[in-house]
Amino acid sequence: MFSGFANFDADLGGWDVSKATSMRMMFQSCVRFRGRGLESWDVSSVTDMTHMFECNFALDAFLGSWDVSSVRNMTGLFIGAIAMKGEGISAWNVANVTDMSSIFSRASSFNEPNLGKWNVAAVERVGGALRGATKFAQPLNDWDLSKAFNTWRDEISRSPARPFFLTFDTFMCHILCDTDIYSDDPGVCKLSRALWPRDPTKKTTEGHIAVSPVSRASASKSPPWTVESTEMLSGLSREPLPS
Repeated sequence: MFSGFANFDADLGGWDVSKATSMRMMFQSCVRFRGRGLESWDVSSVTDMTHMFECNFALDAFLGSWDVSSVRNMTGLFIGAIAMKGEGISAWNVANVTDMSSIFSRASSFNEPNLGKWNVAAVERVGGALRGATKFAQPLNDWDLSKAFNTWRDEISRSPARPFFLTFDTFMCHILCDTDIYSDDPGVCKLSRALWPRDPTKKTTEGHIAVSPVSRASASKSPPWTVESTEMLSGLSREPLPS
C-alpha cells in the first residue's frame, strides 16, 4: 500500500483494519515511518505479514498488543528495521506461523526479552531469522524447531548443492550466521550456544552422517537401504555430534 514511500510517516491510529487479511509489503521501504498509531490496530484477521516493515529504519512502535494468532507468514516481517527493539512482541501468539524466514534479519537493535516463550512448533522455515540481529542475546532454549529442522534437512538433501553436514549446528548457522556460508562450527554464530534451542536429533541420534551429492540423491528416494555391496556407502562418514 505504502511500499516505497520513503518520506511517509503518518499517524494511522484511526484506521479500521479489522477485516484486512493481508498486509504484505504494506510499509516496505518507508524508511522514515515510525509506526505511530499502529498499537491500536486490530490485525486479528491478517494471515500474511510478509515483508510488512522491511527497511523501516525508524520503526519504534509498540506492537505487543497485536493479536497475530491468524498469521501464517511472517517472512522478512522486520528485516532491516534497524531501530526496532521489538518491545512487547514476546506476548504474540505465533502458534499458526509456518514461515519466519529472515523475520529479524538485520534488525540490529532487536533484543526482545522472553522471545523464547514463542510457540514455534508449527514453523517450517526459519532461515536467516536472526542473521545480522547483532544485539540479540536472549535464551531460545524452549523453542521447538523440530519441524523447521526436518524441513531444512529434507530440502537440502534433495538439492544438488555442495555436501555439508546435515546437523543441528549447521541448521543453527543457517538461522544465525551473517553470511550464506554453511558451517558445522557453532563458533561462527553470534548467539552463544548456551542460548540455542534444544537439538531435536539428540533424542534419537548418537551421531550424524556427512552425505555426498550422489548418496543424498539415493537416500532421498527409497529407504530403507540395502548394504549388500559396500560400494553403496562410498562418500559416507560417521562422525560424533559436537558436544
